[in-house]
Amino acid sequence: MNSFQTALLFPPVWYYPNTPAEVAYLAAYLRTKGIEPYVRDLSIEMFDLILDDDWLKNIYHRLLQEWQSLDAKNHLSQQEQARYHALTPVAITGKYVVEEVNRAKNVMRDPACFYNYRSYWHARQVLEQACTLISTAFAPTRITLFNYQMQYDERSFRQVLQAIQATKEHPFLSILYSRWLPDILEKEFDLIGLNVTHPDQIIPALTLAHVLKKEGSKAHITVFGCLEDQFSFTHILDCLETGDASPLFSLIDSIIVYECERPFTRLAEVLASGKNLDDVPNLAYWNNGKMHVNPICEPEDIQALPAPSYKDFPLEKYFFPERVIDYLISRSCYWGHCSFCSIGAPRRSYRCRKVNNVLDDLASIQTQTQARFFRFRDQILSPSYLSQFAQGILDRKLNIRWTCRARFESGFTVELLRKLRQAGCIAIWFGLESFSERLLNLVKKGTKRETIEKVLENCVQAGIKARLLTIVGLPTETEQEAHETRDFLIRHHKQIEDFSYTPFILFRQSDMAKNPAHYGITTLNYPDEGMLAYYLDYTTSSGMSPDEIQQVSQDIASELKKYFPSHFLIPTHRYLYMEHYGAGFTDAVSKEEEEPAIEGEFLEWRPKVPSWILYGTIHYNYDFIDEQQQARDKAPNASNKEAITDPLTPQEVLLVYNIETGERWQMEKDAAFLLASSDGKTTIRSIIEQASNIFNISMDESQQVCSDFFKEALGLKIIEFV
Repeated sequence: MNSFQTALLFPPVWYYPNTPAEVAYLAAYLRTKGIEPYVRDLSIEMFDLILDDDWLKNIYHRLLQEWQSLDAKNHLSQQEQARYHALTPVAITGKYVVEEVNRAKNVMRDPACFYNYRSYWHARQVLEQACTLISTAFAPTRITLFNYQMQYDERSFRQVLQAIQATKEHPFLSILYSRWLPDILEKEFDLIGLNVTHPDQIIPALTLAHVLKKEGSKAHITVFGCLEDQFSFTHILDCLETGDASPLFSLIDSIIVYECERPFTRLAEVLASGKNLDDVPNLAYWNNGKMHVNPICEPEDIQALPAPSYKDFPLEKYFFPERVIDYLISRSCYWGHCSFCSIGAPRRSYRCRKVNNVLDDLASIQTQTQARFFRFRDQILSPSYLSQFAQGILDRKLNIRWTCRARFESGFTVELLRKLRQAGCIAIWFGLESFSERLLNLVKKGTKRETIEKVLENCVQAGIKARLLTIVGLPTETEQEAHETRDFLIRHHKQIEDFSYTPFILFRQSDMAKNPAHYGITTLNYPDEGMLAYYLDYTTSSGMSPDEIQQVSQDIASELKKYFPSHFLIPTHRYLYMEHYGAGFTDAVSKEEEEPAIEGEFLEWRPKVPSWILYGTIHYNYDFIDEQQQARDKAPNASNKEAITDPLTPQEVLLVYNIETGERWQMEKDAAFLLASSDGKTTIRSIIEQASNIFNISMDESQQVCSDFFKEALGLKIIEFV
């Protein structure tokens, strides 16, 4: 098969931006079968390309021209006000963001800068503002460091096809045509595998497939992926009788359901030899006007799998100061009863790799990547397995740090957790879901509340951090039950390092979707062309309404942030900081800085605007536009739409942004002179004299105005004194 060319591509965007483990496993497996794949993580490549000054500056200048055109108008219509609202922050902050974005990326990758919290936090905000700039250019698409969300429902073929054609809303298309397509087409691949593990990848993956075929690729394009917990194309097996798959198979040639190692290898062999696709296990494909699904084979023996290969990934481009590797010890879930979950569906049976094999893999990966930090992406690992695993690490003296996921089980004793900590465990992610006794029983967690509290206490004693995964809006959940979970998190906030608070999704392959009446679900609503509908809309007989869930979720999340001061950190970044600073972690990431003492007479102070404070004069009342826009966003169909003045006439104001905190202030336009004069060299006395002349006011009045402004600005941290 030397002349047969195979590619494994990981489309954007995965919400845990790191090395895609499933691609690493398949690449290594194919090599044992004599197939050398071409491997690319297009997700991290996309972020590296779009978060770049060369790419951003053209977008910024285009947006700036659009804003200047609106700002110069004599009035703004309602539609123009909405666009002006989005463009104004970019107009004021964009130049700075473009200039700083490359440095910000380097901060994330350089230990000397990353572990300086002020430098880290500034870089993080610059990158997020860069994403905002891109989102504004491709609106209404929203891009963050973790998401790629278009206005189209990825569950609908019709809307996916619309998204593929929406060139003005689809930055992935721009990158694909300008940077990737020529290289991929030139290699003339025979087989291209697209690894899709998250919903945000659906539209980019199908866009990639569409463009490749449109531009002349002769490759057989297959989609695979089942080792993560958010999405798997395996759910199409539920649609054999009810869904029309022809639109999907107009974009791709096949889908591999369940685990991919054996089926993908066989697909390559069959294509290379010209045999029929019906000889490929686990393959779904279109033939003679209908979808065929070949017999399902047993997955590869997990003990026989080679160590995953990470040599193909650009490890230097991930946003970590040291190598961080994702690894899977097991497949599926040994518990497998949670009624809200669809993890078991695409993987069929739970298998766990033997400890010695895992340790061999980790040693091999360390040699290959120099990685010290591992994220074990297993759905859960048992106390008994973790005990053996930790002992193996200690016996071999492996120098690694790691995190994993687990259930709340009584087996997590203080003794075991101390052993795990000694073996390098930093944190365990526990699935709490809810602290309501009724809901825990409803979702079949098999967890007792006293066990939850005891395990948290044991984690604290052992020095292991606990991250709790919770869900809001479970079917029939009441506001009181949501508050039970909130109160539990607050009560134990000193024992919990962090939490996630995720809105409930009714996964199509979950027991809740298969037996809705048992869970109080009264109706299930399928999107049009529902073959892609990995989750379903629904109604319930009792509990909170969707609007109530949204409001309660926002209120609780806002309240919880008060008790979790490091919640704003990306989880993996938090663990890296913990290891770096140890007991000094909390002090290292404190946002509060001691105010420097300012000596001497006030009039001799020299004010200076920090580099992260950006400002500019604009010709419309931004606070008013913002207030009206928020009203429309909260109730888009309500009569308050009529409350927006149309047209809006000019009113020149000064807008000030703190790029590190996201705060914004609107001021009188004359304040622009005072900020422009705050250069760190000019005294307040001199500024008062200049203001008196420029604004034709008395010295006494100028002193009063300037003194009031600078004292207020100091309190807002808009200026500092040198």
